[in-house]
Amino acid sequence: MKLLIKILIVCSLSILNANLCFAAQEVRIACPDTPITFVYDQPVETRCLCTTITAAIAFLKSLGLETTETITIRMVEKLQDLKQNDLFGAYNAKTREVSILTYAKLEEYSRKEKKVLGVPFNEDVWCSFAAHELAHAISEPFLGRQMKDHVDGEYISVVTQLRVLSPETRKKVLTTFKDVEPYQSREEMSLLYYLMAPDRFSVKCYLHFLSLKNPAEFIERLIQNNY
Repeated sequence: MKLLIKILIVCSLSILNANLCFAAQEVRIACPDTPITFVYDQPVETRCLCTTITAAIAFLKSLGLETTETITIRMVEKLQDLKQNDLFGAYNAKTREVSILTYAKLEEYSRKEKKVLGVPFNEDVWCSFAAHELAHAISEPFLGRQMKDHVDGEYISVVTQLRVLSPETRKKVLTTFKDVEPYQSREEMSLLYYLMAPDRFSVKCYLHFLSLKNPAEFIERLIQNNY
């Protein structure tokens, strides 16, 4: 794993009006054989990130969604400029940068809300959110202005997220939502349902994906707006 450390000099003014400077480390970790670089400026455990990201890239490539452009995934304590308190990650199309909450922050959230994706929080779940946002970053140039709404992008991202979960964790998620039935078509999918029940939306999309005889063909039809 390639590790690059960039030292940033930060100056602060003490209560005695004396200028004090200290060094803050911005750490960059490039995942081998991928265009992905993780960035963080606080001590953080990267855990399963590179393994999960590699699996996500391979899965998306199998659907015809591939990128060679460098994508930065920044681990942060707080997501900027977002009003929803329950968001764990975000993708900025202008900067091509992904942000995800650190493991510690999402673990803190899970202690309050008890479960994430309907299951107890663990590192497998945390890393899956990085895959979710990466899927947005990779699929967005394909969908681009052709996208009617955000449902197409969310479909690809939630399917990717559930796909990269370990079989054990994925089974727990599907068991938690065992009453959920798969979507029968793209026309049934709605942004409103996604906003109201994101976890159930994710499971409905994943079950729909499993039912497809030719998943890559369906993704191509999403890209072309040809449902």
